[in-house]
Amino acid sequence: MLLDKGLKCSLSYKRNQWISNLAFEAETATTLPPLAEQEYIRHQIAHNIKKLYKEQNERPDYSNIQTRNENKIINQIKDKLTKNKAMISKAGKGNSIIILYQEEHAEKINKFISNNSLTIANGITKKLQKAIRNTINECQHVIHKSNIWKYVNLNPMTPTIRGLVKLYKEDAPIRPITNWRNAPSYKLAKMLTKKLHTYIPIPYNFNIKNTVQLMTDLTDLPYDHSIIFASFDITIMYPNIPKNEAITIIKKLCETNGREDSIKQDIIKNLVIPNRTKLFPFSRHNLHRK
Repeated sequence: MLLDKGLKCSLSYKRNQWISNLAFEAETATTLPPLAEQEYIRHQIAHNIKKLYKEQNERPDYSNIQTRNENKIINQIKDKLTKNKAMISKAGKGNSIIILYQEEHAEKINKFISNNSLTIANGITKKLQKAIRNTINECQHVIHKSNIWKYVNLNPMTPTIRGLVKLYKEDAPIRPITNWRNAPSYKLAKMLTKKLHTYIPIPYNFNIKNTVQLMTDLTDLPYDHSIIFASFDITIMYPNIPKNEAITIIKKLCETNGREDSIKQDIIKNLVIPNRTKLFPFSRHNLHRK
């Protein structure tokens, strides 16, 4: 069954004339590099386009039939979901697929909203975008004048939220997943993370980068039959970080590392702005955390 392949399955079906469309898109991208490099890039693109045409013509018929059948099944699933006002979602843990009614999903979102002190706040995105532009223009000790454009989102949008259902918990609540990539302060926050590592390097004494590091650290520990490992679950970690205390800690770290007052002030200004982006849209309203 097609659903057994999971949400990460990449279907091989492609629309007609997809190679021609790819060639047009590649030609548009070719105009971005310096003029002296464009002809060489065009030659490489033409070579790869010819290779794609050759592979498409040599592809067996049964492969094309299979891809068309998969696409047909996908369209049938979409029609059934639309008619029954249902949706497909990923489970909170694992790779399971969940089919639930849109109304049920909305109820779970509303329950999450009521339990997490969220209020309606409209018109924040434009105000925040203006504040970010003003802050970036003022902080030229941390952000070079020629790089200002890199940290301003020209077409900002309110972060979107979706919920993954926690099947392993009572009443199956949602795990909220928020997409911040189009948020007004996303690029600024990403830049600030790198700047903090540069100006006030923080040692990794109590955290790990990934599961590989965890396995390596556990292997290096002396094994003893009396050793006990404890696992703690953190609930809503990032929204619960006290903002004022975090700013105070960063100020002290700047002073400890001997940073100039101008750099310290610029870091604090850039730190305050991203912390104001505690909003996401739902049911035609922007929701803001108190």
